[in-house]
Amino acid sequence: MLGKLLGIELDRRPSTGGTAFVTGVLERAGEEGLARLWESPSGFAGRRPEVDAPGLWLARTELPDQL
Repeated sequence: MLGKLLGIELDRRPSTGGTAFVTGVLERAGEEGLARLWESPSGFAGRRPEVDAPGLWLARTELPDQL
């Protein structure tokens, strides 16, 4: 309704994609894994493939001492 009032189209995909990403990370790595989002700017999951497949993001942000 707000979108119609303002004359814009609101897309729920980013919201649902973000929720699915967080759920996927929590399932695979728990809260400690999710905390990587805040460790550095490179931790942010801004890449669409990583948002769609949280395992890709976890692999990219894996800490060296966890290898």
